[in-house]
Amino acid sequence: MIAELPLVVINVQRAGPSTGMPTKTEQADLFLAMYGRNGESPAPVLAPSTPGDCFFTTYEACRIALKYMTPVFILTDAFLANGSEPWMIPSLEDIPTIDVSYAEASDGHYMPYERDEETLARRWAIPGMSGLEHRIGGLEREHISGNISYDPDNHDLMVRLRAEKVAGMTREIPPTEVYGDSTGDLLVLGWGSTFGAIRTSVEALRSEGKSVSHAHLKWLNPLPADLGENLLRFQKVLIPEVNSGQLIKLIRSEFLIDAEGLNLVRGKPFRKSQIISKVEEIL
Repeated sequence: MIAELPLVVINVQRAGPSTGMPTKTEQADLFLAMYGRNGESPAPVLAPSTPGDCFFTTYEACRIALKYMTPVFILTDAFLANGSEPWMIPSLEDIPTIDVSYAEASDGHYMPYERDEETLARRWAIPGMSGLEHRIGGLEREHISGNISYDPDNHDLMVRLRAEKVAGMTREIPPTEVYGDSTGDLLVLGWGSTFGAIRTSVEALRSEGKSVSHAHLKWLNPLPADLGENLLRFQKVLIPEVNSGQLIKLIRSEFLIDAEGLNLVRGKPFRKSQIISKVEEIL
């Protein structure tokens, strides 16, 4: 994190902890991706919702890693890894290009932590280029110069810059899509592989005239800028997760919304009937 280099980490979650049940699915590594590091070092976290979405989410993660010079975590799981769906191979012309720019030697005074004004990403130098020599590693760096620094004010500044860089990625997140009415009695909020079970459940409930909608998150850190506004439009919020309740803690902390969880940790994905039963209980 402190080196600020592009890296994409793909975590295919399974039932844990430790070796756990390797062939079974779970969504229990969200906190690990969010907080599993020493020091103040936030990182972007994305989660695909279907087997086909794994391609686009990984592509987006690579783009973000290169644009912002940062590690990016992708949280998929065993249910998606072992799943399949009809998927049209996209045309290269339809895929957004990923532009990669490198630092260029000019006057021989390369400043490795000089930042882009918009993204706060530092410049990337190709190893071995004359005039671009610099030190890299896990020690704190001085702002702009990249020299090793133990100055407390500089450390405070660098911690805040790295956090601000991740927080600024909200500009990359499209508006939250809500399936169904934009306001109502209940919003079912999900992430990752719970998409299919949630969507089919909400479709069935809406066909019976129930005031239920569905929103699904691809970005888990940072959260979409409009998420809080969307959540407040509903009387109640239900968050089904294949864990003991992790996203729900983030939502409660960030937006002070008393969301309700549906948490089953059995190594199996949700069944449509389980979500419908919980929604009917709440309504």
